[in-house]
Amino acid sequence: MMRLLRNKQTLKQFLLYGITGFLLNLLGFGVYFAITWFGVEPKVAMTFLYGLGVLISFFVNKHLVFGAQYTGYGVSVRFFLAHIGGYIINFLLLYYFYDSMGYAHGAVQLAAIFIVAFYLFIVFKFLVFKTQRPY
Repeated sequence: MMRLLRNKQTLKQFLLYGITGFLLNLLGFGVYFAITWFGVEPKVAMTFLYGLGVLISFFVNKHLVFGAQYTGYGVSVRFFLAHIGGYIINFLLLYYFYDSMGYAHGAVQLAAIFIVAFYLFIVFKFLVFKTQRPY
């Protein structure tokens, strides 16, 4: 990963991805805690917010982070397939560490944000938005 970040384009994308991801996840994490505080089961809350986050993330990542100019459905399909993988990772982390091991769901979800974000950056960079604009 460090070798990848020596490339200026990749470094800029990684920083933009990190900044936008931080802001979106900060908002999402606040909403997650609010709705679980009102009694919504953590995996249900995560499922709802994950879906909403995917929709917002598509436009942010496509246009701002990776500068994709695609007009076909291929990029959208790859993006949503990547997120299915991210959702499964997130769900399994919550299931194992919260349901099975008894860890606090907030701590598990916080760790899951970073794990899924790293996975998604790699998948977006090399599979979803393969052709990026030069900076």
